[in-house]
Amino acid sequence: MINTKLLAFIFTLLISSVSIFGYSDRVELETLYMAKAQKVLDGIYGPGNFIVQVDILLTTPKFEVKYTEQSDPKLKKKKKEEKVNLLPGYPVIKNLAPANLNSLPFDSVTTYMEARIRRITVMLYVSRSFPRGQVARAKKVLQNVLNLNARRGDKIQEEYKRFYEPPESQKIQIVEQAEKLLSIQNLFLLLFLLLLIGYLVLYTLFQIKMNKVMVSSAESAGASVSVNPNIELPKGKGGGGGGGGVAGGKMRVSKAPPVKQYFEFVSDDNVDKLIHILGEEKVSIEHLSTLISFVEPDIGARILSELDTKTQAVVSTAVLSQKMVNRPSVEKFEGQVKNWIECLTGGEGDFKAIFETVSGDSKKEILEELKTNDPEGYKKFRLNVVFFDDLQYLTDDEMKQLLSELNLEQLSVAVSGIDQVVFQKIDNNLTKSGKDMIQQFLDLKGDSMNKQDIEKAQDSIMGDVMRLEREGVLDLTEKIKSLVA
Repeated sequence: MINTKLLAFIFTLLISSVSIFGYSDRVELETLYMAKAQKVLDGIYGPGNFIVQVDILLTTPKFEVKYTEQSDPKLKKKKKEEKVNLLPGYPVIKNLAPANLNSLPFDSVTTYMEARIRRITVMLYVSRSFPRGQVARAKKVLQNVLNLNARRGDKIQEEYKRFYEPPESQKIQIVEQAEKLLSIQNLFLLLFLLLLIGYLVLYTLFQIKMNKVMVSSAESAGASVSVNPNIELPKGKGGGGGGGGVAGGKMRVSKAPPVKQYFEFVSDDNVDKLIHILGEEKVSIEHLSTLISFVEPDIGARILSELDTKTQAVVSTAVLSQKMVNRPSVEKFEGQVKNWIECLTGGEGDFKAIFETVSGDSKKEILEELKTNDPEGYKKFRLNVVFFDDLQYLTDDEMKQLLSELNLEQLSVAVSGIDQVVFQKIDNNLTKSGKDMIQQFLDLKGDSMNKQDIEKAQDSIMGDVMRLEREGVLDLTEKIKSLVA
């Protein structure tokens, strides 16, 4: 007979170890990412310009239980009491009485499912003394180094701070001590100095003697030497008519001035806004080809892909032709594009970013108000919001994929009191163990759950839904559009 208290203690210890290991993995991963990002930024831009803070959200590590075959518990009688030997792996909450022997336990295989990265948030603290025009490039470096994924919800937030400047180092007091004049070190230095002076004297005498020899040779052979005026000395050696490479016996080294990079403010963060603007404004082919030529190649490819086929062909030909553009015209267009991006606000992207964190009840209240007073606004709003009840429109495969990502305890809270159609859709795609766990939870705590806890659990699950939507696993938004249309 297995001690039930011992089993409960082992199960509790197992769950606690999973939580501790998950937390340890997250801290270790965040430390590794921060060290990697900080080292790259310090190596490129120098230390003291950036401080990187990385926050990584991991999925919950869990144990997956698969039931293999029905076990064969044996019924024993002892002192007029009936007891049942249960095998490990049978998830029960209530006591199993001998009258329930028709529902026998099952053998199981438990597998540990490691945590995966759900979202990475990078907080970049920038020194106020650092040029703001370079921050976008630093963010792009971070995005490549940390392999951030915008579809997964990864993002970089920057904040400008006044960094601490250490005070001047304290003066070092040197205590003079008596030193032996004829120490071994002093004798060695004296010997080295004498040898150096001797070498300089000999070198000077040798140079004077060589100069005298050269002067006497030139005077004796001066009348018989003819110089061909057509002979040119190599450039950079004093020849070329004016000593073009050397002036006054000194070589001049000049550093090339930095080249201005137009449209450097266009980045992955604002290219969607720019594409929207180009679709609304009448921009000439010349300006389009100039813009695509100056921005980063991947950004230029995104802009080109949003144009119609005819415009793509004309712009591609214009980009292929190398030409000198008019500086004032390019600078004027650059300023215009920058003003467009800075002044553009709103849109589906901003709307979804805001309403992903708004509770489902608040969105339903807004929707009811629009349905009464603004039918057109209602349609636009409905196309861009997703409710927990919309899970009924997922396919069975999509629902199974979503349920594999969720915490069953949180799901049990979320389904308390929901519409029967939605509950049936979820229940049909759960495993038998999942159904049993949710049913046991509802039997024990279903009536005690308050509305606030249910909404919180549903909002958390919808956050997972939108993440899977961005990753391309689910396609709930398109299903809602087809219903509204």
